[in-house]
Amino acid sequence: MKYAERGFTLIELMIALLLGLLLSLAAIQLLMTNQRVFSLQDAVTSVNEDGQMVLRYIASDVRNAGRGSQIEGFVQPVVLQLDIEDSEGNSVAFESSDGGDGGNDELVVSYLAQGACQGADLTSGGANPEGEIVVNRYYVVNEVLRCSSLRRLASGAYQALSPGAVDLISGVESFQVLYGVDTNIDNAIGATKYVTATDLAASDAIVAIRLAILLRSSDNRLPVPEGVQTFFVLDQEVETLEDRGLHRLFSTTAQVRNVYWDGI
Repeated sequence: MKYAERGFTLIELMIALLLGLLLSLAAIQLLMTNQRVFSLQDAVTSVNEDGQMVLRYIASDVRNAGRGSQIEGFVQPVVLQLDIEDSEGNSVAFESSDGGDGGNDELVVSYLAQGACQGADLTSGGANPEGEIVVNRYYVVNEVLRCSSLRRLASGAYQALSPGAVDLISGVESFQVLYGVDTNIDNAIGATKYVTATDLAASDAIVAIRLAILLRSSDNRLPVPEGVQTFFVLDQEVETLEDRGLHRLFSTTAQVRNVYWDGI
């Protein structure tokens, strides 16, 4: 048999298979690395968008808090205690509260609005073109930040709006609120101290509200170091779960634009 008509020897064939296998493994490794990087980037983007969105949403309520009708002009921006009955006759408390060590805070604000956080249109029918006084409550249940609303009736009583509550964001490990109080009566707005809802009195002049939220990604198998992390969420020290999830802390301070000037 002539040399030009000979095929591959066994050794040459094995070397070719080995080189092909190495190239295939390199391609698979590159694909897996790209998938891990993509999943991490997707988690970072999702958590950042969620955290910034929910803080902007609540901050817009804080800036409107205290705005009253043309007759009233001013309502209490932060609700410390308000008890109502739901459709089944059960007592439901709408109150800004401090969750204490390891607990989540609750924020309840009130103002003249044309809509509620559930999406209810308070100007429908043309009876109230400027809107109605609403009370929005932000609270956490099973790591989900929720919002529910009340409307104030002409009689002065409050009525729950349907649906009972809407989910704003999930993966909430901690939600904390501090209230900026102006204790200097000098006709100039400025927070002299920040207190929790427990230390807040009905007569306090609230001029700012500081919000912080600690979020965890929905994927807890990301290419990040596994272990417990410690975050300082305003006045609380929070330890995360020991997983491979992404944890991010977001905070903001919003000014209460509608204040009772006699107390400033």
